[in-house]
Amino acid sequence: MPNEQTVRFVSAKLFGAIGDGVHNDAPAIQAALTNARNSGAYLETSVMLEPGTFLIPAGVTITVPDGVTLEGAGTDSKIQIGENIPTAAHTAFSMAAGTSAIFKNLQFVGPANANGQTIRAIAHGGTSGT
Repeated sequence: MPNEQTVRFVSAKLFGAIGDGVHNDAPAIQAALTNARNSGAYLETSVMLEPGTFLIPAGVTITVPDGVTLEGAGTDSKIQIGENIPTAAHTAFSMAAGTSAIFKNLQFVGPANANGQTIRAIAHGGTSGT
């Protein structure tokens, strides 16, 4: 069982995320992820997205630091990719090659672009997942 020094939870709402599906939550989520990465002696850090719909506008990519978990509250926590995505598939989250991150208990939703391509939710070292 983890003790207080091994796990740290950070709420994206503490960094300004609103989760109403209208306001741009990307800067707040990025700030929470960056803060989580710089957490010091903790073995694991999770950024929490409470119930809500967190908007990431088209054309915005969030960089997920190595070793950070982005965690929601199941189907009540949604990552909404904005409308009008570019003609190429849009990447909402990116990680550098050789790094690891965990996404759990989140739902990704978003539109197709003019070419019928759907979002590319996560890209890792030149590969992607949906």
